[in-house]
Amino acid sequence: MNNLISLLQKIHVPPPYILVGHSHGGLFVQYLALKKPSMVSGMILVDSSTTQMIEKWFHFREDSLRNIRSKANQDPHYYELLGTKSTAEAVKNNIEAKGVHPFQAIPMAVLTADHHNKDIEKFTPLMENDWQIFQHLLTQSSTNSYQIIAYKSGHFIQMDQPDLVIDAIYTMTRIKEVNGD
Repeated sequence: MNNLISLLQKIHVPPPYILVGHSHGGLFVQYLALKKPSMVSGMILVDSSTTQMIEKWFHFREDSLRNIRSKANQDPHYYELLGTKSTAEAVKNNIEAKGVHPFQAIPMAVLTADHHNKDIEKFTPLMENDWQIFQHLLTQSSTNSYQIIAYKSGHFIQMDQPDLVIDAIYTMTRIKEVNGD
């Protein structure tokens, strides 16, 4: 987070920011919005990881290691290397401390791939069901949010249906203008 803030300051981009995060990157967006809400005017979470899913993922991981042999799953420190585990824990702690709507009224768009199109081979049907539930719960974490189901996309919505991401960014830009940010 500090690296991102430093970079934006160095290139003279003043806050507040509209942040877009895909998958694990969504956790970093959530973390910045929780720690520095005045710096965030909107969030677009593109099939974003959630703290609940990361916790579940660790439980499913042992079964995945026995059944799937991708390089990412073979490395016992995969999530630590990505910074996902520590970020997920920090996000979870901040969410728990802030209560029902941890993001308050920060505008948030949650774009979720249709469960029938998930293209991550590591997902089991149970994991996919949980993912959909957690995406819906993520939408409820702000009082100013909406969810879009990307019915023609797999996990990489920005590649399968880039227009949905572009429209969400445009909408968030309009909200920012109306709010005077």
